[in-house]
This record gives sequence, structure tokens and C-alpha cells, in this order.
Amino acid sequence: LETLLSEVKQISGVANASCIAHDMTGHHSGTWGLQWEGKDPEDRTEFENVAVGYDMLETLGIRMATGRMFSRDFNAETAKIIISETGIKLMGLTDPIGKTVRLWDSYDLEIIGISKDFNYESLHENYKPLFFRLAPQSTYVVMVRLEGGRQQQPIASLQSVYKDLNPGFSLDY
Repeated sequence: LETLLSEVKQISGVANASCIAHDMTGHHSGTWGLQWEGKDPEDRTEFENVAVGYDMLETLGIRMATGRMFSRDFNAETAKIIISETGIKLMGLTDPIGKTVRLWDSYDLEIIGISKDFNYESLHENYKPLFFRLAPQSTYVVMVRLEGGRQQQPIASLQSVYKDLNPGFSLDY
């Protein structure tokens, strides 16, 4: 995966690339297993759980309300979490950066950022809570952002790189 992403990022016309557990069009992986200080034990608020690799938020064009994105410049980023504005509001947290939440009674995660809200389902729906966690080992989709007006040549190069690294498998896009 890292080899593929590294080679893809070198293709002229590719703005960025990363990996994600699923596409960002619809509900795929919800959980109410996020715990925070002050949470009502009966609260079953479902958060969209989005496992990503480095650079995915940048590739998607996600904007931050506060805090930061995942970065290779820091250690232990898999122990960090980025939560959407709606998620933070529903949690009732003030000054959330640096606070710890617990996921599935197994993982303590430090909040490092609050993403701006965005629709990942119908534009007729209200924003829903979600969180991003750095878990490249749990990703199954590669997303590539192409520079505007330059699609044909980068796609041909992507097909070539993909074929070299995955002979016998077709590139579906």
C-alpha cells in the first residue's frame, strides 16, 4: 500500500492520494462505542467511524475547525482521533483538544482535531457525528485527488502503476 501511494503521488496531475476504509458517500461503519467523560450510560448516539491513512483528510479536502490533522511529524498517531463539529456538540465537550475518549472499551484516543462538518449522506440530511482514526491497516480503498482539467493522462499513469504492482487485477475507478 505504501509503495502504491508513494508511486501514485509522483504522477503528474495527481494532487494527493491516501487510503480509507470505505468511500465517503453514505453510512458504512457506525458505532455507539465511543465513550467520553460525562457520557450518559444510556446514550446510543451513533458516530460514523472512518478509518484512514495519512493524508486522507487533505485528499478529501476536509477542513479543520480547530486542532490538527494526522501527521507523520508526531509519534503514536494511531492513538489520536479527529471528531466532527457535530460530534463534539453532541458530546457536550468544551475545549476538547487534548482530552481522551475511549473506543469500544479498548482504545484510549486523544482528540487532536475538530473537523468542519460536511455531508457524507444526502444533502437533505442534517450533519451527523463522525470521527476519523488513523488505521491504515483497516483501509480497503485508495482515493486519488486529480488536478482539475488533467484527468486523462494521470488516469492512464495510474492504470500503469497499478498494473505493475498488482498484475492480473483490474483498476476499478
